[in-house]
Amino acid sequence: MSGLTVVFMLLLIEGVLHLLAFAVHATRPRGADDPLLHRPGFAGRAWVPGYLAEFEHLDERFVPFVDWQYGEFHGEAINIDAEGVRATDNPEFAPGDRPLEVFVFGGSTVWGTGSRDRGTIPSALSRALNAADCRARVTNYGQSAWTSLQGIVRLTLLLREGKHPDLVIVYDGVNDVYGAYQSGVPGTNQNVADMEAILHDRRSSFEHFRHGVSGLLREHSMIYRTVRGGADLARAAIDPHTRFQETGSSMSRADLEMLSEGIVAEYWRNQDLLDRLAISYGFRVLRFWQPSAYAQSWQGAAAVDPRATDTALRDLYRSTSTRLPDDPARRFSNLSQLFAGREDSVFVDFVHISEEGNAEVAAKMVEALRGVDGEGWCGGGSKSPH
Repeated sequence: MSGLTVVFMLLLIEGVLHLLAFAVHATRPRGADDPLLHRPGFAGRAWVPGYLAEFEHLDERFVPFVDWQYGEFHGEAINIDAEGVRATDNPEFAPGDRPLEVFVFGGSTVWGTGSRDRGTIPSALSRALNAADCRARVTNYGQSAWTSLQGIVRLTLLLREGKHPDLVIVYDGVNDVYGAYQSGVPGTNQNVADMEAILHDRRSSFEHFRHGVSGLLREHSMIYRTVRGGADLARAAIDPHTRFQETGSSMSRADLEMLSEGIVAEYWRNQDLLDRLAISYGFRVLRFWQPSAYAQSWQGAAAVDPRATDTALRDLYRSTSTRLPDDPARRFSNLSQLFAGREDSVFVDFVHISEEGNAEVAAKMVEALRGVDGEGWCGGGSKSPH
């Protein structure tokens, strides 16, 4: 077979694959090919394809001191303002009103991955508070992949700008664990190695060329994507751990236990800093360790999330969660087991939960606030521990 014949056959195959991909794309609603669409937490929701289509078009921007956050976006399911703050379902307040100002910080679960604006935890919290005759305005300061420290840094910047809350709620867990799991160092942000490579590009000329060619092929060649995808599946079938390259994946059980201890220590150091801010600026604090399917056994996990086979990450999250019991004195609640036995109907993946699950979390937040502050639960002022 001549070289020209080989080239012709490759072009023909490439053309056929592109036509097939175009035909499939044209006959499906936008976002309908996203695997999240078929997960139990999304079952039967007519709004999901539209949400997924909007989510695909979100852009991230670099923000000094706090890393990456979503840029401005306006759609049917997702709305983000110029400051990167997602819309929350708050009531309208008159210019002279002084509602309780509630700031909520956390990662993508607070931001609301898998939920419409009205279905996020902050939106559900606003509805729950106002339904309980607590006039409150809730602001969603969650951002994808943020750790507890990044939320506190963001709060510090807001305080510097003169934005003073009455109540700060932090809802963390998975990102603190996963950041440490990636690097092997407690208290680390996520994707630090990737960001360092971008900021300090040390690739050789050949590596730049190879990376550029690979990117072009990934973007334009259906043959390349098909072959690459098949190779990835084959490697995963031989050894599922080949897809997980984080430092923690190769740690011994003893090393993971030490890492877990370090994560807990760093978490409470962050909270000490938050308490000092609360005392200085006169706001209250509530803390929650988020629920995750990592925290318990889930028979259908592998069918929902490929990370289910990463037993090292699962064990690290479980170990860390058990080291953090409820602590009313520190206004801390561990919700890691909140959905135990109901994972199939609540979790979209190992981290994100359905809108109904978000409403349950918000109800727990209101319950905790009532429990620690009694009759003055809807008032302002600092009641954080010294």
